[in-house]
Amino acid sequence: MRFVAEKDILQKGLHSVQNAVASRSTLPILSNILLETQNNTLQISATDLDVLGITTAATVKTIEEGSGTIPAKRISDIIKELPNAEVVVTMKKNNMFTVESGNSVFKIIGLPKEGFPQLPTPTHDNKTTIPQASLKRILQRTTFAVSHDETRYVLNGLYVSINGDTLHFVATDGRRLALIEHTINTTTKIKTQAIIPSKTTTELLKTIKEEGDIEIYLEQNQVFFKTNETTIISRLIEGEYPDYQQVLPKEKGERVVAEKEGFYSTMKRASLLSTPESTAVKIELLKNKMVVSKTTPEIGEFRDELSVEYAGPTLTIGFNPNYLMDVLRVLEGETVEMEVVSAAKPALFKEERYLYLVLPMQI
Repeated sequence: MRFVAEKDILQKGLHSVQNAVASRSTLPILSNILLETQNNTLQISATDLDVLGITTAATVKTIEEGSGTIPAKRISDIIKELPNAEVVVTMKKNNMFTVESGNSVFKIIGLPKEGFPQLPTPTHDNKTTIPQASLKRILQRTTFAVSHDETRYVLNGLYVSINGDTLHFVATDGRRLALIEHTINTTTKIKTQAIIPSKTTTELLKTIKEEGDIEIYLEQNQVFFKTNETTIISRLIEGEYPDYQQVLPKEKGERVVAEKEGFYSTMKRASLLSTPESTAVKIELLKNKMVVSKTTPEIGEFRDELSVEYAGPTLTIGFNPNYLMDVLRVLEGETVEMEVVSAAKPALFKEERYLYLVLPMQI
């Protein structure tokens, strides 16, 4: 195998797959990436054989076709430090890689392709196509609510439900819930559901762009996300996701409308006095006024007032400020709408086809 590539193209390709490389494994080859050349395309692949596999294509000048695996971190570090010039990569039959650029020459011992796991390919059943920009927006507005408590493993991922042209994405950690609905143009009547690990959704957010489409293939125990250049393959979380419909409020609460940036800034200031032992921030709602305060023993106190639209009864309610700031970061309007029922019931934030539910805290 021998090919010539621009440094930035090669570096970008290596960066695209690095998070799928196994950090700890009893199989040394999982610390390697697979390089395959065909025509003038370099295919770069990595897998941890646990959750994630990624393959991406880069345009190169192929001199001799071939394939082999090379230590992922080593080759990435080398390419990063090379001069901004063409890079020539050669692999001999003894799996020795030579990397040349300018006057710099590296020789790195690789492993044969035969020991590298073969990545699966989609069967093209249950295919859904969605704009990359739409999926990025969906992930940004939901994934922060995914649980990181490993004892509740079914909550450690994003729940996706596809029913014809309607998609639902749900994330919850048991204390807050984010739900978004999206409609696609399709004539295929797919009906399926899955729980996608948070490691995969994090990788998707790094990979997807603002233009072009992405194909989603949901299969029995894995999912494929495919763009023109890159395919992300992920196992699914097994188990039954809780019936989130049961926790959605049945009664309409009192409406609070606040200026988003002011609300966020006030919660940010209040959070400065939060500790792991004393998290809750107190919100008092009065006619057209919100009073935010935080008292932390042995640290101090904070108080601020916001002008809001509110015509309901006086209400005092406590919240984790981080849970409010998370949703305020992703809401898109200049003002936000929150519904509150009582100090013991969840508050609801709403935008078009998006809901965010957050439980109150004792104060």
